[in-house]
Amino acid sequence: MAAIQSSPTYMVAYDGSKHARAAIEFLCDICEPLSSERKIKVHLLTVFTPRQIKDHDMLNTNLVQAQQYMQGKHCFDVSSDLILGYPSEKILEFSEQLNPDMILVGAKGLRSTLGILLGGVAQQVVEYSCCPVYVARAPYHKTNHVLLVMDSSTYSKQALDYLIKLHLPTSVRTSVLHVMSPMPLVTIPSSSEIWPSRIDQIPLPKIRSAETVDEIAWLEEEEKLANELLDFATSSLKSSGHAVERVLLRGDAATEILEFSKEKEVDLIISGSRGLSQLRGLLLGSVSRKLVHYAGCSVLIVKSYNEN
Repeated sequence: MAAIQSSPTYMVAYDGSKHARAAIEFLCDICEPLSSERKIKVHLLTVFTPRQIKDHDMLNTNLVQAQQYMQGKHCFDVSSDLILGYPSEKILEFSEQLNPDMILVGAKGLRSTLGILLGGVAQQVVEYSCCPVYVARAPYHKTNHVLLVMDSSTYSKQALDYLIKLHLPTSVRTSVLHVMSPMPLVTIPSSSEIWPSRIDQIPLPKIRSAETVDEIAWLEEEEKLANELLDFATSSLKSSGHAVERVLLRGDAATEILEFSKEKEVDLIISGSRGLSQLRGLLLGSVSRKLVHYAGCSVLIVKSYNEN
């Protein structure tokens, strides 16, 4: 995996929704730093189902307006297509032909007690695309704070490289976060805990600190490796002009990432994830899936991207 092409190509799955418009606004932010260097190629794709045939003219009007809006920025080379079919299927098929550096798709958020869930189209594109996917959530308020999630995998290294080559505005703050594994739990209950007489006597799991020499050594080694990982990522980002802070947490990875992004008002979470290779049965890892489903901000999942 290497650089984004000298003339990057982005594909926007455009359905006219506020989330799809948020994806376009994100591209406009990327466009500004490159306006004097090169054109960004953007292909807008609108897919309508057989049941939406009566809406063809309206969808076409929305697509033309979006294309005109982007062409007015003078840093985009914009093309578009309006095609009949089933959205997730056609988006994935079209992306295989276009081979873009990124697919941008709007998340149709379904708010519930669990948070924000993806719409079916966005979920399918994120799961099965073999290139990075940006899931846009509205309203869009500029990208001021980016959170890069790092672990020791090659997918995280790809996400780091991709962030460097995105050419975000220099005003963007970047946090690099790594989550270490949770502390061990107490696993041996007393006899009274095994058979409590009342429901309110059922014990809750208790987190404890390390007690044995082996545990302490293991935790120290884990923290050492985590700091080396963060040192590498922050050094790479600083050398490319990013304003960076490093964050080291311990606990459940998805929970810590989501809580941090909410508390620190993160606008975009970037995470690496394994690709699908030739098999469509290999899906995202559990952490990546939770991020794209439950984050209150936009999420960019980096699997693989073009080298040439």
